[in-house]
Amino acid sequence: MNQKTTFHLGLLFFLLVVAGAVVTAVLTPLVYAGTITVDTTADEVINNGNCSLREAILSANGDTAVDNCSAGSGADIITLPPGTYTLNLVGSGENEAQAGDLDLTTDITINGGGMNNSIIDGAGADRIFEVPNGAIATLNDLTVRNGSTTSGGGIYVAGTLTLNRSRVTGSTATSSGGGIFAGGTLTVTHSRIDGNTANGGGGVFVSFLTTTIINSEISGNTATGGGGGISSSGMLNVVNSTLSGNSAGGNGGGLYTVESNNNHLYNVTISGNTADLWGAFYNGY
Repeated sequence: MNQKTTFHLGLLFFLLVVAGAVVTAVLTPLVYAGTITVDTTADEVINNGNCSLREAILSANGDTAVDNCSAGSGADIITLPPGTYTLNLVGSGENEAQAGDLDLTTDITINGGGMNNSIIDGAGADRIFEVPNGAIATLNDLTVRNGSTTSGGGIYVAGTLTLNRSRVTGSTATSSGGGIFAGGTLTVTHSRIDGNTANGGGGVFVSFLTTTIINSEISGNTATGGGGGISSSGMLNVVNSTLSGNSAGGNGGGLYTVESNNNHLYNVTISGNTADLWGAFYNGY
């Protein structure tokens, strides 16, 4: 085969690949994000012409209209106006957001009206949010408070969660992660995690995967065991942040780490933390 023939065959192959890519792009449907606006502070799933936060999440999870909430479509955005949203539809063992905690099972962003303005209150009955494995959630400009459960009093993360300009406070876990249990991938920026309580990791419990905390404050949290502010057995990166006023009945009032090689702290202030055993900062096995 001469060089000219080889060139022509190569060019033909290239054109076929390009044509195939174009056809694929044309035939592949585009997925657009839906925007769902909450218009009541009530915690309800009932056809009464309103769109509650829970109904908005159900619409996003199922890509179908619930009550007055528009149907979700792909990666959805929920707009949460200022107000206090108290969760009073209690229930246990339910993982579809119909009752109890709010399960974010798909790709969902919730945009609040400001950390001090849009408040989601668990009333001490259950955790507030759960992000299961495979889901990607973003919480912006809101407060999560008064959650209570076994692990992840405020938020339980098995998938991926980004928390921006938000607060997690006043939540409790009888086991791990009073504020947040991070079993998946967690990123916290310009946020505050304070006043939470657990056996391990009063503020945040990091397990297995990576948690990154940037320009944030972890303060006033309590652990009856280790890690008043943070307890980490995963990968932890803390940048330009403060761990202060946390306390532990065991090791590490501010930070307890199981594997020091997996933890990176840059420009971090650790002050005013107390522990009954090994001080404010503890690396151990």
